[in-house]
Amino acid sequence: SYKELAAIKELISDYRTEMGSSTQGGVAESKTKFTALIPLLASSVEKAGLYEDIPFKSSHRFVQTNGAVFNDSMVFTAEDALELLNDPAQFDLFVNEYSNYMNELSNYLAELEQRLFSEGLHEIGGKPTSEQVSGYLNAVLEGSGLDDSVLNTIAESITSGMQKKTLLLNLWNEKKYNISAGEFGRSEGVERWNSFLNDNWLTSESDGVHLRDFFSDEDRFALDLLSSEDGNIIEKLQQYLLYQFLRIQRDWGLASDAAEKINEIIVLSIAGSNKNSAKSHQVGTIAAEVDKAIELALALKNNADLEIKSLVRSIGGEYVVAGPGGDVIRDGLSILPTGKNIYALDPYRVPSSLAMLRGSEAVNQILSSHQAANEGRFPETVAVTLWGLDTIKTKGESVAMVLSLVGAELKKEATGRIVGFELIPLEVLGRPRIDVLCSLSGIFRDSFANVIDLLDALFEKVAAAEEPLHMNFVRKHVQQLQSQGVERPTSRLFSNPPGEFGSMVNEQIGSGEWTDGKELGNTWENRNSFSYGGSGSGESGVRRSELLKGLLNTTDRIIQEVDCVEYGLTDIQEYYANTGAIKKAAENNRGGRKVSVSVVEAFEKKVRPRELEDTLRMEYRSKLLNPKWAEAMVKQGSAGAYEISGRLTATIGWAGTADFQEKWVFDGAADRYALDETMAQRLRELNPEAFRNILKRLLEANGRGYWSPESSVLMKLQELYDDVEDDIEGL
Repeated sequence: SYKELAAIKELISDYRTEMGSSTQGGVAESKTKFTALIPLLASSVEKAGLYEDIPFKSSHRFVQTNGAVFNDSMVFTAEDALELLNDPAQFDLFVNEYSNYMNELSNYLAELEQRLFSEGLHEIGGKPTSEQVSGYLNAVLEGSGLDDSVLNTIAESITSGMQKKTLLLNLWNEKKYNISAGEFGRSEGVERWNSFLNDNWLTSESDGVHLRDFFSDEDRFALDLLSSEDGNIIEKLQQYLLYQFLRIQRDWGLASDAAEKINEIIVLSIAGSNKNSAKSHQVGTIAAEVDKAIELALALKNNADLEIKSLVRSIGGEYVVAGPGGDVIRDGLSILPTGKNIYALDPYRVPSSLAMLRGSEAVNQILSSHQAANEGRFPETVAVTLWGLDTIKTKGESVAMVLSLVGAELKKEATGRIVGFELIPLEVLGRPRIDVLCSLSGIFRDSFANVIDLLDALFEKVAAAEEPLHMNFVRKHVQQLQSQGVERPTSRLFSNPPGEFGSMVNEQIGSGEWTDGKELGNTWENRNSFSYGGSGSGESGVRRSELLKGLLNTTDRIIQEVDCVEYGLTDIQEYYANTGAIKKAAENNRGGRKVSVSVVEAFEKKVRPRELEDTLRMEYRSKLLNPKWAEAMVKQGSAGAYEISGRLTATIGWAGTADFQEKWVFDGAADRYALDETMAQRLRELNPEAFRNILKRLLEANGRGYWSPESSVLMKLQELYDDVEDDIEGL
């Protein structure tokens, strides 16, 4: 009846979330009787590029080898040059050191240029532009071997409505693969092709089918033209045949030896501009990547339609098709189109096998770097942040890092369900077992109870292992804590009080009601002193402040995983409010001794941990101080101005918690958003409160001693602040 339908609709909740936020949506779902989780496509991405005259004073780590240090602030005089010329040994050393510095600087610039940033906010139902589709293709297909020009052509063609077949022909005819006659030269390449096409080694003895019979009439015409004297036609046809050979191999199931011969002849006779790349990048792979790019472009183009339809259906209480959540850059086509009623993953299969491989690789690199910087010593305790969203998107890479540090592997039952973690023998591990302080987000705590219990059991197992203390830091620290009378000394998983979320450090930063970084560290420690594990024993969710203090005292390093391009260290408050605050809490308990932080960006295909400071510099360069990013935000109107404002608050958060107080960041932010009259006026008109916060944070940075600009700059900032304050107050 109508009344029954109305009653049902009152129970229905519609929760719209970014595609990767399936865990957050799950928490919302748990609070209502019926919830449809409608994911939206994350905002498009763009390469940061290089801009202006990028200064590198304090923004790039300097090269130091053999006692010589090179950086941008050095002054090299004529007298210095003459002195070097008179000392051949010193001259050779200088050339070598300078060459090393310039190589590292060049690599840094290349990395900065290719770094991705989220260019704005998502518009529900908005059709992506060709530039936005191109940005996604470049991000998803990084390392595919396809040139940017190929991806740009695909994006432009698909968004304009071109059919796939026409696009493929255009790609080959326009030589978008940059394929030339190759290392044999044109004449020999053509000769090899003619020989290949006329040979009968692909002919079936049973039915006499020739290779030409696999082609359409159009293709046979192309084959006949291959013997033409016109080199341009030959070259174009060779390129066109790349795709056709893949189709033959795939659709007709050619024998492996025949497929290998096809690949060999094509690679040798039509090598790309990079011969080594051409040899290693088989034809089938190239064409398959083109297919993938086209399918992804089509999915992105049509994505908005399903988003709108699903949103309307969910509001009306109708059925919405289910699908997995995830990250477009990381997961590609598998999660498109968005707009489906998303689910996350099976928590009993966390971490996945791939997550174990990537997590182990990250840990190996981090430990190696730590040893190099600490005279070969291993860290005794490493704090690892375990977040719900991160775990969903990476299938548990951060959990895998915990296992790798401790030296453990998965124990599975026949169905693939993970039922425990087993210790890897020390003789196989080849290093000490590292103790781990696990910092759980509230969402991870509530969504992965099974993983928490398995980890808790693992730490008890490690502590009980009969192993030398210098090879088992978990056992070493447990015995130390026991001697101090600390209860349940094997607990290693800490979070907020049961049912509560957040460290409250971001609230302190936002309000400005804090004295120094030490206070911020104390806030985190007080909020996160509740240990978890051993469900049903009454031991979970109990405050254990002394135990946490003991673990913080031995913490040498922290690991933070960043799971997506959209939200980096400088984009949202949770990173400085947790990772930065853990760093400060550990340093408080270590008597001020510095604690290092490793950042692992999981959206990168290559596992490459970076130091916190290096990552922050890269982020500030590619986003906050980047005119491309600034313009993308301003185009979003009031919401974009708010995003800029939030990044300025984050500069204070990182300065207070991690002591990242490099002057060039504040100088650049002031120049970009306050002292540039045009930009300042745009922000003031779009969102006066956001503009006021930008000015407030710059003035606060000076007031707290983080930044010391010229007095004229301070006067201008104060003047702008007073003016916008009057506007807001209506004076």
